[in-house]
Amino acid sequence: MLVALFVWIAFAVIVGALASKRGRVGYGWFLLSLAISPLIVGPLVLTLPRQYAAGAMGSASTSVSSVFKWIGITILFGGLIFVGYMLLAFVLIVQHGGA
Repeated sequence: MLVALFVWIAFAVIVGALASKRGRVGYGWFLLSLAISPLIVGPLVLTLPRQYAAGAMGSASTSVSSVFKWIGITILFGGLIFVGYMLLAFVLIVQHGGA
């Protein structure tokens, strides 16, 4: 189950990176795909038209730094979810007398 959770988060990061590359707010699309499903939100991002500010096109160094940013966000959210599951398991164990 933990592997499925990390795959879900990884696909959400890919959706966020694709949205960012297409001129959208990548972080918002990342959160939306976490909440709904990356398999639903991903094709939606790809079908929407590209949006860019007037004359502002991203460079290769910007895309590389955004990839590292998304990797960091993935690790952060994955760690937070893992800690949450461990706390939930601890609470359930204590409630049921340690058995």
